[in-house]
Amino acid sequence: MFRSLCRFLLIGLGSLSMLAHAQPEASHNLLDIYNQAVASDPTLATARSANKATEERLAQARSLFFPTINFNMNATRSATGIRYLNNQNNPFRAGGQESFDTFAYGVNATQPIFRKQNLYQYDQAKLQVLQSDLQLIQAQQELMLRVSDAYFDVLLARDNIELINAQKAANSGQLEMANANFEVGTATITDVNEA
Repeated sequence: MFRSLCRFLLIGLGSLSMLAHAQPEASHNLLDIYNQAVASDPTLATARSANKATEERLAQARSLFFPTINFNMNATRSATGIRYLNNQNNPFRAGGQESFDTFAYGVNATQPIFRKQNLYQYDQAKLQVLQSDLQLIQAQQELMLRVSDAYFDVLLARDNIELINAQKAANSGQLEMANANFEVGTATITDVNEA
């Protein structure tokens, strides 16, 4: 629903920009300016980055349903010195050094069948992603409003300048006419001063 609203607003902005583009002195239309703003607006870029980071929470929450596999390895060497007391009567009992190597390997796999907290974390992650999507859409709409306000302010200022120039030309024409009438004698000096 929000995406269709954004598309509707963009179509509306595009049609307004075509009207503005119909003016011969307009160098850029509203849609071009909006596209430039989308590419370079830091507020929208921040919202996009936050949205992308929040989407990773969903993958992290989904990983709680996968098995956990642990691999461990252990190696031990034991050295023992052997010495017999009173070894003189038995020649077969000689002392010496003995060493033993022990190796151990292990793999441990754990698959949770049901953990309610994982379901809650996954639902919470989905809600956080939805909230982040809505914040991104809000940032896009705010950018649309800022761009359109600035664009129409520029158009209004341009129209005001044209109006002032037209009034100035009309006043100059009225002054010339008053001067011409004064020189012919059909107007008084008061008419010239008023003009």
